[in-house]
Amino acid sequence: MNRAKIFFLVLSLLVFTQCGSDDENEPTPDEFTGEFTLAGKTFTGLCIGSPASGIGNFGVDISIHTTTASTNTLVLSNVPTASSGTVAFSDGWRQPSGTTFAIINADNIFMATKPGGSITKTGAKSFTFTCTVYSIVESGEYTVTGKGTYQ
Repeated sequence: MNRAKIFFLVLSLLVFTQCGSDDENEPTPDEFTGEFTLAGKTFTGLCIGSPASGIGNFGVDISIHTTTASTNTLVLSNVPTASSGTVAFSDGWRQPSGTTFAIINADNIFMATKPGGSITKTGAKSFTFTCTVYSIVESGEYTVTGKGTYQ
C-alpha cells in the first residue's frame, strides 16, 4: 500500500509540474507596439488601449506614443472591440458622436482624418489602418498607414 501511495504522489507531481500557465501565450510588454507612417516618415512606439469615454462613444481609444519625440502621437478613437471587421473613419475635426476617427500630432502639427480610410481589426487587440489626414492650420493632405497591438 505504501508503494501505491508513493506512485500516486509521484504521478500527481509529474502531472502538475507539466501543466503550463495560460500566461505563456499572452504578449509581453515589448509586444505592445504600434507604428504609423506619415509623409514617408515612420513613427514607432508604445501602443495603449483604454475604454472610450464620453457621450455616444464606444469601444476603445488606442494611442501610439512614439519613441522619437513625446510630441509625436496618434490616437484612434471609438475603435470597435471585436476581434475582426473593418470600420470607416469619419472627419476627425468634426468628430461626430459615436464615430471612429483619428487625430495625429506629428512634430507639433495637428492633423485629423478625412472621411474615408479604415481600420481593420486583425485580432482581439491588434489592428491595421489606412487613412488620409489634413491640418486645419497648414495646407496639404497626407496618407497615413499603420498597425499595432495594444495592451
